[in-house]
Amino acid sequence: MRNAVNRAPRLAWTTLPPIAAERVWWTRVPKPWQGSSESRGAGVLWAEQLVPSDVMAAAAECCRKLRFDRDADSVDGLPTFELRWVREGRYTHDGLASIFDETVRTKLLPLIKSSELLPHGTGELVLCEALVRTYDEGQRRVHPAHYDGDALVTAVLELDCGVDDGCATADDGATAHDNTSRTAATPPPSPPRGSFYVQPGAHVSSRIPLHLAPGDVVAHSFDLQHGVQVAAGATTRRTSVVFWFTPSLGACADKSRPWYEAAAAAGDADAMYNVGSALDRSRDDPRRALALLRAAAESGHFVAQHAAASMLLNGRGCPNGELDMEGAEALLEASAAQGFYKAQISLAVARHGRGDVAGAVRWLTAAAEQRAEPDVMYRLGMALCRGDGGVARDVAGGVGWVREAAEMGHPLAQLELGRGLATELLPRPDKCAATMSSQATATDGEAEAEVWLRRAAAQGSGAAAAALCRRYLWRGEVSRGLGLAGEWAARLTHVSSKWRWR
Repeated sequence: MRNAVNRAPRLAWTTLPPIAAERVWWTRVPKPWQGSSESRGAGVLWAEQLVPSDVMAAAAECCRKLRFDRDADSVDGLPTFELRWVREGRYTHDGLASIFDETVRTKLLPLIKSSELLPHGTGELVLCEALVRTYDEGQRRVHPAHYDGDALVTAVLELDCGVDDGCATADDGATAHDNTSRTAATPPPSPPRGSFYVQPGAHVSSRIPLHLAPGDVVAHSFDLQHGVQVAAGATTRRTSVVFWFTPSLGACADKSRPWYEAAAAAGDADAMYNVGSALDRSRDDPRRALALLRAAAESGHFVAQHAAASMLLNGRGCPNGELDMEGAEALLEASAAQGFYKAQISLAVARHGRGDVAGAVRWLTAAAEQRAEPDVMYRLGMALCRGDGGVARDVAGGVGWVREAAEMGHPLAQLELGRGLATELLPRPDKCAATMSSQATATDGEAEAEVWLRRAAAQGSGAAAAALCRRYLWRGEVSRGLGLAGEWAARLTHVSSKWRWR
C-alpha cells in the first residue's frame, strides 16, 4: 500500500528586533490547503535565551520537588505527567507563581503583544492556564500532533533537557546553538532527534523539529498543529513549561474561544475544524458541527475529513440521523491517502468489520509505521501476537511492535512485555510470553521484566503493581510484596482503549 506523504517544508525565518539582548526569529508554517503564499500560515516566534538564568535555576530546583499528575491526556489518553499551576487566570502554586510572575509580565507578554501572533484588534492579553510537563525515562516519549483549543497564543519554555538529546548546558563553554556558520536570519539548528515540533501535513514526515535549548521560548498561534517527540530510550528528562494566553479572563473562564469563531467565519479551515469538533463534542449543534467540518474537509483538511467521517458514520448532524457510510468512507480514504494515521486506523477497523482482514492489517500497519502514537503500535502488536479476529499470527513481529510501544511509554505495552518476560514465574502463553522470554536469558529476563512492570506501575497500572507483588511473594520477599501492595491498594489501573478489533 502506497500512501501520499507530506514532506517537511523549509521554513523561511526572519529576524525581529530583539527583546532586550535576546535574538528573536519569526516564521509562518504553511498549510497544505492554503497554497504557498508566504503571508498565510500559522505564526511561530522563537526567542533564544528569553528567560533569565536565575529564573531557570529556581524553576529547575522547584520542579525537581513537584508531584506530577497522571490524569489521562486529552490528546492520546496516556498519563499526562504534568502539573497545572495556573487555572482560569489564577495562580494555584505559590512557588511557581513567585518564580514566573515577573517573567510573564516583563518578557512573555511584551514579546507576544509586539508580534503578529495576535489577530488585528486584540486588546488585552491574559495568562489563562499554565502547566509544567515532563517526559522521563519509562514514561511517554511522544505527544501526538494536535491543536491547542483553549489558547489564542501558546508559549513553550524549555526548562531542561539532556546533552544526549542534543542540548547544550550552561557548563559547555558555548551557547546552546553554534551561530558562527549562520546568517543572522537563520534560526537555531534542529538536531534530527527533535523534541518540540510543528507538523503542517498529515504524515509524520512533514514534522519540523524545533529543538529548544534551556531558556528558549517558542510562541505560536492557535492554528498550529504541533506536538513533542523525545527519542525513545533516552535516559534524561525533558521538562517544559507551557503557557496558554487568551484575550480576556471571560474567554478564559467560559472557554468561548472567540478567536476560533472569527477565523471560522472568515473561512479558515483549521478554525472550522476546531469549532466544528467542539460543537460535536458538546452535542450543542450537531448540524452546524457537521457543516463546518465538511467545509473544512472540502479544502483538503485531513483532520476535518476524519472528524466529518466519524459524524457521518454515526449519523450525527445528518438528516433524520441517517448514517452516510458511503460519504464517510470517501472522506476516510481522502484523509488516509494524505497519510493521517487516525484515518488509516478507522479504515483498518472498517475493513476488518467487512471481513477484509488483510486490508485491515495493511492500513493498521501503515498507521503504526508512522510511530505517531504508541497505542496504535501496541494494538497491532497484540493482534499479531494473538491472531485476533482472523489476523495471521506473527508472534515475533507482534512482540517487536509491543516492545517499541513500551519504549515510547505505553503502560499496557510495558505491562504485557513485563508479564511476557516473567513467563517462568507467571506463565501466560496467550500473551506472547514464550517469544518474549526467549529474547533473554532467565536472569536477564527476570531483571528486565521487573523494569517494565515497575514502569507500568509508575504510570498507574494496578495490574502491573499486582504482578510485581506476586513476583516478590513468589521469591519469598514478603515484606517487599506487602509493602508494594499497601502502596497501590488505592490505585486504579489506567488503560488507553480507544478502539478494539472486536
